[in-house]
Amino acid sequence: MRRIAILPALICAAGLLAATPTLADPPSDKPDQPGKSGKPDKGGKKKESSAQALDAAVERAERKYDARVIRTDQATIDGRPAYLLRLLSKDGRMWTVRVDAASGAEF
Repeated sequence: MRRIAILPALICAAGLLAATPTLADPPSDKPDQPGKSGKPDKGGKKKESSAQALDAAVERAERKYDARVIRTDQATIDGRPAYLLRLLSKDGRMWTVRVDAASGAEF
């Protein structure tokens, strides 16, 4: 009985965390940082920053699974950078999706 009473509180808290705005990376005074200069790469296209790539991965996962991403982490999986996205469905189920940071493909 006690578990049933705790579940709505956890779901509510997860919703509040997902709705909490986050701060972007502060501007850097170091122009030699890769991806921070805003200059196009050799292909003529501007490189996508890791924040933009993470935002795109979150957006795709939320659309695909009709759920909210409530937590994001970065990890290395099989030697490749990856994003770990924790999702919460409308019916209260939680699971983790692993996304390759470079390609955007799920593992």
